Amino acid sequence: MILPQALRRLLPPFVSLLVNIIQNTTLAGVIGGLEILQAGERQSERITSVPPIGLGQIHAFEIFAGVAALFFVISFPLTRLAAYLERRLV
Repeated sequence: MILPQALRRLLPPFVSLLVNIIQNTTLAGVIGGLEILQAGERQSERITSVPPIGLGQIHAFEIFAGVAALFFVISFPLTRLAAYLERRLV
């Protein structure tokens, strides 16, 4: 059958395309990126407010480092998977 051979050859470029779509589309950037950054900003503002509501301390670096780590956790495994599949094909 041709289908198993075609799927074997199609899988690495498809995963690479998926990674590019996730990283480069404006839809993912606008919805996912801005939403996560706004959530980080809200948490930073909440924590820096005066003690009845927040701690009164600035923890923006920790919050945005967590946001960056979240982006990394989403992107890095997909990039590695694409590289692995392309290496395996060749």
